[in-house]
Amino acid sequence: MFDANGRYSLMLMRPDIPKYASNNRTQGASEEYKAIGSGSISYYGTYSVNGSDLTFRVEHSSFPNWNGTEQKRTNFTLTGDELKYTNTAPSVGGFCRCSGMETCEIARTPKQPVRRPIAPR
Repeated sequence: MFDANGRYSLMLMRPDIPKYASNNRTQGASEEYKAIGSGSISYYGTYSVNGSDLTFRVEHSSFPNWNGTEQKRTNFTLTGDELKYTNTAPSVGGFCRCSGMETCEIARTPKQPVRRPIAPR
């Protein structure tokens, strides 16, 4: 999610992360924790664009080594409802294992109608 005030929130995850056998996120097996750690990342903060460079100023991340850092992305484009960029130094090394691709592609979601709860009678 990117807003017009320069704030963002990203959650990237592989679609094939296995479910925990225990059905309790605090009681996972080491293999399950490893699958989560290598297959997902979330972070938020502020962003800026300079030409084709996108810079994330990370306030907090599920990968704590990124907290308080700047993360630069290259080849940034925004065409219609599609944002693309390249992460040349992902936290997992090599290419982005969350998406399985070197280029991250994010599509704008359609606006949803506001749903208001119905007051009890």
